[in-house]
Amino acid sequence: MLAFFGSTLFNDSTFGLAPVTSKEIANILRTIKSNAEGCDGVTINMIFLTLPVTLDVLTAIVNTSITSSSFPSLWKVAKVHPLPKTLDALDVKDLRPISLLPVLSKVLEKVVCAQLVNFLETNKILPDVQSGFRKGRSTATALLDVTDNILSAQDNGMCTLLVLLDFSRAFDCINVPLLLSKMVYYGFDEFTVKWFEGYLSDRTQFVEIRRADGSTIVSRRCSVGRGVPQGSILGPVLFILYCADLVKIINKCKYHIYADDTQVYISFKPEDYEQALIDLNDDLESIVQWSNANTLALNPTKTKYMLFGTVNQISKIKPCASTVTIMGQPIERVYEARNLGLTMDTELRFHKHATECIRNCYYRLKILYKARPYLSEELRILLVESLVLSKLNYADTVYGQRLLSKTDRLIQRLQNACARFCFNVPFRGHITPFLNEHKILKMKARRKLHLATLLFGVIKSHSPSYLYDKLSWTRRHGIGEGRKCSQQLATPHHRSAAFRGSFRYLASKCWNNIPPPIKLSKSCSAFKSKLKLFLLNHQTVFQDVRANLSAI
Repeated sequence: MLAFFGSTLFNDSTFGLAPVTSKEIANILRTIKSNAEGCDGVTINMIFLTLPVTLDVLTAIVNTSITSSSFPSLWKVAKVHPLPKTLDALDVKDLRPISLLPVLSKVLEKVVCAQLVNFLETNKILPDVQSGFRKGRSTATALLDVTDNILSAQDNGMCTLLVLLDFSRAFDCINVPLLLSKMVYYGFDEFTVKWFEGYLSDRTQFVEIRRADGSTIVSRRCSVGRGVPQGSILGPVLFILYCADLVKIINKCKYHIYADDTQVYISFKPEDYEQALIDLNDDLESIVQWSNANTLALNPTKTKYMLFGTVNQISKIKPCASTVTIMGQPIERVYEARNLGLTMDTELRFHKHATECIRNCYYRLKILYKARPYLSEELRILLVESLVLSKLNYADTVYGQRLLSKTDRLIQRLQNACARFCFNVPFRGHITPFLNEHKILKMKARRKLHLATLLFGVIKSHSPSYLYDKLSWTRRHGIGEGRKCSQQLATPHHRSAAFRGSFRYLASKCWNNIPPPIKLSKSCSAFKSKLKLFLLNHQTVFQDVRANLSAI
């Protein structure tokens, strides 16, 4: 493996780190929001206070690091704070390690990361279906791609087997010499590879625990022999670079990757179930071999698989002795599974995900009620948006249009309860006038806004291509890029009602209902604000119509 990557080249392009100006350093400093301090006790606020006299010095340090292919040793020390995952954490496994690095190291890492990402994206080194830590991609876009493919297959009379792979401590298992060999393969020059070698080697960390009385306990420093630095800027990008060649060995199935969360799936006619199992297991075996060669550990006990299809389609599958296996072990079939933070079910109705979110939101709202007498109306709105309703914002572009009407009503009732908390509305009082007065969209309109905003970004940037390529325009010839955004999307032909929850169908319906002037907005923020105003006007008009009807 090392010999292969060290002796061949991905393409003719080369990547070398370049020095930066003090203006670039100042711009990078403005992007750092956290005021946490590393082992040196320096915070970003301290840097800003001294910036007029230290900016040139900091720029010189960064450029010296780049030109000398070295990384300051003090910046390689991580301070680890273990935080409990649960209230009754009794075991080390119940703790989440939070790694804090010196703020100045993050400045240098951001300089290198910007140049690295530009090289990787320009030369298309990263697979398109890797959605982790990349601009314009997210867990939502990844889930939209997978669910759209499953629903499209279902509309064509096909079932789908989906395997959710689990890698154990993937970021900590990276083989640094192999990563450096892959850098040579992808065109990193000698000095840049040497810089990354210095960045990744001789790293240490220590644990700091803060007592209730404010005192701290500090462990001795321990060396970190492998993996990418936790809590770093470069770590996630180096990980997806390390795994970029994984897709080359998956030949028979579709797949999507978000950082180390990998899902492999295959669609098939019910009568071809046995052959689909063979093809799926062949690709899983290839993934196991790749993982072993790249020192990554697959966890078969936490790996699950799901079978999607209509009741009629699944009933046509003939029982067979084969099953989905990995490393010789049968994988557990589940009917619900957590996938990138979203609880998926085999009907893709997301009922459990929505009801769990609603239950959690009511619990949070109940806690806020205890502080209600001490909160202003403005602060109550802010807390509800950030601590309660934000739970339902996550991936609502994926699950929002697949919900049963009953679940949809439960979500709106939750927002009504939040409005009563914020505006002191009586139990039987109407909520809509208060929402309109404070320019707050109802939940269904909010989900439309989120989907339309995501769609606007996809259409404007043509990225990610795995979503953009699903769209087709009613007219293509003679349309400039600006005019194109105002055109209509073609509604895909379909056979089943379930397909109406797919991305390509929802995208056409959503986009075609937006007024052309809004579609021609110059920026995503302008588009979002104009569309929100448009939806609010509709919400207000609907309220006025209802009020007039009730007065008759």
